[in-house]
Amino acid sequence: MKPIYLQLADYFSDNGGSHFGGSVHFGIVDIAQSPTIAPQYGIKSVPSIALFHDARLVDLIAGEYQLSSLIAKIENKLLCSH
Repeated sequence: MKPIYLQLADYFSDNGGSHFGGSVHFGIVDIAQSPTIAPQYGIKSVPSIALFHDARLVDLIAGEYQLSSLIAKIENKLLCSH
């Protein structure tokens, strides 16, 4: 999942921020190293992508997906939050 995640970050860095009225940021959290994060945000499986808007969790994408599917899901959420 990490290579796809890095491709997502590159895609939104190159294309995403300006289309959605701001910037899009990505970070990686190792839940084995930070065990309180998963229960705090309802993460029950790995890999998971948590989407936040204004510091509020707006969606959780769990499981493995193709890059194009993840881009579509994230773009849809970004469009809905503006």
